[in-house]
Order: sequence, then C-alpha cells, then structure tokens
Amino acid sequence: MINDDLDNALCSTGFFVINSEKINSETLLVLLKSLVGQLQLKKGCSGTILTAIGDDEFKRIILPDIPVSIQSDIKKKITEMYNAKALSNRLLNIAKQGVEIAIEKDEKEAQDWIGMELKKYSQFVYC
Repeated sequence: MINDDLDNALCSTGFFVINSEKINSETLLVLLKSLVGQLQLKKGCSGTILTAIGDDEFKRIILPDIPVSIQSDIKKKITEMYNAKALSNRLLNIAKQGVEIAIEKDEKEAQDWIGMELKKYSQFVYC
C-alpha cells in the first residue's frame, strides 16, 4: 500500500501494482500479510539471494471473496492503525525534543513546551 508520503516516489521494478474493483487495498494488505498469504507468496518465489515472485505465479494466488461490509471494517481498522502509528511518532518526537530542551535549558521550560505541543493533540491524547 502506498500512502501519501510515498506517492510518486521512485522505487525498483520489483513490485506489482494491484488495482482491484473486488477488494480494497487494506483488505488485500491484510490477506497478503496473513500466514496463508505469506505461504502462497513464498511458494511462488524463485531465486536464492534475491527471491522474487513471477507474474504468472502471482496471478495464481488464491484470495477469499470478502463481503464489502467486512472489507469496510478492515479498511477502517487499518486506517486507524496508520493514524495511531503517525500520532505515536509525533508524540515520541515531542518527548525527544522535550528532553533536549530540559538538558539544554531547564526542566520547567521543557514541561511548558511539552504541554503546549500536547494541546495540539488534545483530542487524541489524555493528559
């Protein structure tokens, strides 16, 4: 799955672009990362050092027919997961910068700065 951060990024040719009308990207991600999906991908791989799966083998992967309502639930959960991951990264950076401020200046200034930064995320963070 390509998110906005990677859209139009340069990459190698060792990728498949999948645009499906039957299955959304998030559900496809979950299916291909599942044990059954991984086993099918590994079964179709060739090569010893740089393994790859060929076009014909990739097309042989069997995926279940998931109802749209369940796909919507999966999409919602995956979106929530990516949002939580982004928020945790932002909070980690606030904590790191807060420690730097405490070391370089003083603890009170660091606490004030952290408090101001956390207010930006008050709808997501319980303080």
